[in-house]
Amino acid sequence: MAHHHICTNCTTPTATLYKVYSTPGSIQLTTCQNCGRDVDPYIEREWLLVIMDCVLHRPEAFRHVLYNREPFCDIYVGVKAAASALADVNDCL
Repeated sequence: MAHHHICTNCTTPTATLYKVYSTPGSIQLTTCQNCGRDVDPYIEREWLLVIMDCVLHRPEAFRHVLYNREPFCDIYVGVKAAASALADVNDCL
């Protein structure tokens, strides 16, 4: 099954999130054809920062977790993982 990603800013569907170059670790984020911004800048962020943005109710962070995060592209798994991660963060507070 092909993954369907979206722009975390304007929710426009996109086929790719980034382009990989031959140099190890070199990627270029895909630019959204609709809004002109990076499709998903959360790809380059640490998981803890994504969770913090979810706690702050930033819609872009939720879109990243639910639609663009590779292990969580399936919405059910994404929602379950996000809820579990938020519960863990809440327990620490």
